[in-house]
Amino acid sequence: NAPAAGYVAPEITGDMDTPLEGIGTGSIQVEIVDPALIAENQTYQVIFESEGALPNYETATYGIYTLEGDSAVPVIADIDARSFGPANPSPLVDGFVVTVNIDTALAILPQETGWLIGNSNLDMIVQQHDQFPSLSVKWPADYKITFSDSNIDTSFNSQVPVPFRVWNLSEDRRSEFELFDNDNTGDLSIGDKITIIEFVGTAFKFTYDILYYPPFNAIPRLPEAGDEFVIRTSKPFYSGDVFQFSTKAARSDRELA
Repeated sequence: NAPAAGYVAPEITGDMDTPLEGIGTGSIQVEIVDPALIAENQTYQVIFESEGALPNYETATYGIYTLEGDSAVPVIADIDARSFGPANPSPLVDGFVVTVNIDTALAILPQETGWLIGNSNLDMIVQQHDQFPSLSVKWPADYKITFSDSNIDTSFNSQVPVPFRVWNLSEDRRSEFELFDNDNTGDLSIGDKITIIEFVGTAFKFTYDILYYPPFNAIPRLPEAGDEFVIRTSKPFYSGDVFQFSTKAARSDRELA
């Protein structure tokens, strides 16, 4: 049957592409199945759980919760996240189903990696560390390198003072790094390599190499104070990653009748 005159369909609002909290880079979709069951002004959260510790983990399950004040109240939990995508929606909840899309591969995102602030034209290629394969791990994090006009940090092993700092954006903390001083100048210079370091227990691991290389066929413009270079990676959902959305029930609008 056609809806009555003045009928306004229910609505789902919220950011389905970026978690409210967490490190994962996938997305969710919310599809209305039974418009009559959609609640008025109800806020929901989709919360993920994973198995394993950083950096080796797997998205395991997710649950759908209602937000009641500051508390997330489970509506349905332990939905298998290993079967995901459009063919594997959640059970019906309050008139809708949720579909999750998970980035299972941990990888550098070249199109989202590069200069965030500044006019430097250096060719800062980012790649998985390969010089010492036994120490190399993929780490599920985004990073920001902030440059200064004076030395503000020191490389981990070689203890070379450098005019930049590496920040782990996903975990909101400083990261160690190594400077491979390829020209033996004792400072950061073109041709060097910056390698981000993370720790598994007390053991240090090399993650991503940033090649501090000159541009092709152009005069190099070095980074200046305040310039920022960002590294983005795709990541599976980790325990505590949260999406949030709200529903608005169907209604009748006399002005539309």
